[in-house]
Amino acid sequence: MQKDDEHYKFCLAVIKSLHLEPMQFFKSVANQEEYELIIFSWINELYKKGKSVDYSVRRIYRARHILFFKGKDIMGVPSKKKDNLEMNNSFNDLQELKHLSSTINIAS
Repeated sequence: MQKDDEHYKFCLAVIKSLHLEPMQFFKSVANQEEYELIIFSWINELYKKGKSVDYSVRRIYRARHILFFKGKDIMGVPSKKKDNLEMNNSFNDLQELKHLSSTINIAS
């Protein structure tokens, strides 16, 4: 039980440090919303590896940056090579987004 409390406190501290509202975040995780699931999986991975809250927040900021700015084609932002990319189409199958997030080594 104490381990669950420590995990919850860690999650809460990271979520608040990321300027996310905890109740809404956990509701979104429960509703299987992709963005929150990715962030939550990163938080859990960092917790399992014994990383500090500060370290975890820095790594998640970095991973989000990589995900959003280097994975821009997946996120539905047209690049010069893909001017005709439709935002709705790119969000239909978020498996690509999950794959990209799994390639980001969050805990190293």
